[in-house]
Amino acid sequence: MVKIVLIIFILICFFLLGEELYRSFKKKYSDISDLVKVLEVLNMQLEFGLYTLEEVFEKIGNKKEFNISYFFEALSIKLKENNKSLDDIVNESIPIINQKTNLSISEIEEIINLINNLGKSDYYSQKRIIDLAIENLKKNEKEAFLEIKTKGILYKKLSLTMGFLLVIIFL
Repeated sequence: MVKIVLIIFILICFFLLGEELYRSFKKKYSDISDLVKVLEVLNMQLEFGLYTLEEVFEKIGNKKEFNISYFFEALSIKLKENNKSLDDIVNESIPIINQKTNLSISEIEEIINLINNLGKSDYYSQKRIIDLAIENLKKNEKEAFLEIKTKGILYKKLSLTMGFLLVIIFL
């Protein structure tokens, strides 16, 4: 009886491990997709030209359905409070992205480059910068989707197989 409970426990643990790995790949894909949506909103807000960066970041920060919105909310608050440069404020706020999302270094660098270049040129240059960032992130989104289909499913099956092998060894 104890052996059966132990076998079931091992299989469940390895199954949950595989599911957690699979979910992390799905979360990364979801975060990149959300980031693309946020940048499209940013592009639209800047297109109207009625808002400052602080106001645009605040509007994006209010969209709590996106995990990245916490980063933009922090940017908005720090822009209101501090006399620091935008570069310094972005660098101080990067840990929020690491805490709230599964974005990789390349996506984070894309955000940093984009935000640091906002406001330094005319509208058309900013629009091209945002469009380029969206295009790059869409490529990363496709790669993340492929990772779900390949690595995510592989890790899911591999962890379950390891659980079965461990059970066979213990028998």
